Amino acid sequence: MKTWNVDDELQELLSEFLDGRLDASARQRLKNRLRDDADAQQLYLELCETHAVLTWEHGLVLANVTPQPSPSSPTLRVTAVVGMLVATLLIVLAWPNSEKEDPALFGGDVVAALTSRIDTVLTREQTPWDEDELRIGEYELERGLMEFELASGVTVIVEAPSRLELRDKNYVVLHSGRLSAKVPPEGVGFTVETPEAEVVDFGTEFSVEASAGESEVHVFAGLVSVRPKAADGGDIAESFDLRTSQAVRIAETTSQPAGIDLATDRFIRSIEETEWVYPKLVKRWKPVAYYRMAIQTLGLACTSGEEPFDYLPEYAGEVLKGTGQKPPWAPGRIGMALRIGEQSLGRGGMIPTAPPLPSDAFSIAVWVHLASRPAGAIVVTDFDGDSGGRYALRLDPVAGHLQAVVRMEDWSQVDVVESDELSLNEWHHVVMVCDGQSLTIFRNGRVVASTPCEQMAPACDEACWIGTASGSRNLWDGRIDELAFFDRALTKKQVEVLFEAVENLPVTGNP
Repeated sequence: MKTWNVDDELQELLSEFLDGRLDASARQRLKNRLRDDADAQQLYLELCETHAVLTWEHGLVLANVTPQPSPSSPTLRVTAVVGMLVATLLIVLAWPNSEKEDPALFGGDVVAALTSRIDTVLTREQTPWDEDELRIGEYELERGLMEFELASGVTVIVEAPSRLELRDKNYVVLHSGRLSAKVPPEGVGFTVETPEAEVVDFGTEFSVEASAGESEVHVFAGLVSVRPKAADGGDIAESFDLRTSQAVRIAETTSQPAGIDLATDRFIRSIEETEWVYPKLVKRWKPVAYYRMAIQTLGLACTSGEEPFDYLPEYAGEVLKGTGQKPPWAPGRIGMALRIGEQSLGRGGMIPTAPPLPSDAFSIAVWVHLASRPAGAIVVTDFDGDSGGRYALRLDPVAGHLQAVVRMEDWSQVDVVESDELSLNEWHHVVMVCDGQSLTIFRNGRVVASTPCEQMAPACDEACWIGTASGSRNLWDGRIDELAFFDRALTKKQVEVLFEAVENLPVTGNP
């Protein structure tokens, strides 16, 4: 027999297959090897022949093998066994479609139910998983965001890219990626294992991230016990407790925990928007359009301050997407935010029918967060090159400072630029106000730039762009949250009140 260039795993898989001992996971691995590897296929056929000879010589031919015309011929009998095994190979190579149609073929008990899938690409053992139930086994979230509830009552949110394994109704292995968990009393003891540590819950809300040879644990409420794994792969190191507002990082190379700051704006901890004072105040002042940046499967929802017709579908927008794995949503200053760049799918948003703003006075209020300062990066605009549009809030094209621009009736432009840089990795409340006499930028409740300005050009039918310009140009790099349009000029006092409102506690839920 020829010596083939194969590894120990393949030989073990083939041996288990011929002996009838393959489980669902091993069958999938063998299927992948046999489909793509000619050497593996030839080795399989030779092992079939050897297996058949040994089986015949020891009188172990299966009873359901149909006798051949010449039962006295060992060659024919061996050929029958080989034929049966080769036919099995063809079945193995044909498995993908049947497995996709019947996920139960994967085996494993159902331990969780998917409650939300936001733009997800989810696979199990390299096969798309479209079911609402999750079974014991390993999954990969290649794109998007998902939420599931374990049979123990624990709610888990997973962000792409992540690879995880469900061991039972109260045990998850996070091989890589990011998850957040809310654990009710009946779920106490819920465990998340990473390559560097084991986290055991005692009734809490916490998040875990595993990547690049280190794990982080962040506790937002309650208590967890963290057991670092020994650097040499031996016994588990001594455990320690982690309480509300504490966080720790554990590196694979040392297994020594290091205290870090709690990441309040890194993890997606809720699919739903919480009711803060800020959005209630914005709605009370009756904006023309208000984009909360809540997690949506179909785009950007728009509300107003008018009840009961709070939702305005005519001003709804579309979330623009490109390449990347992280979801286009991230924790915002208030609830969730639209994420642009930062290795995400997000490439901004587009509102086909822009909210109407009068020529003599208007205001635009928004929260922004920057990871870097791309020159000319857009916060919001209805400019479409030189062909139309009336306003833009952006970073200026030269120094990357905050800039407000309006187009006048004679098509000239008036702009004003803040002198200071917008600091990175912090939330800033920005309000652009045009009152018919001046164009003013407020940042974090105070005036940072102002210039004389009369009324802008008449209303037009241009689209409105968020975090980008038309043609996917001038991308913002960071997050945008709570974008509100007003058909009047907000006063200095109103801007101050808006900024200060975010410092208050939420009306319900966690911050």
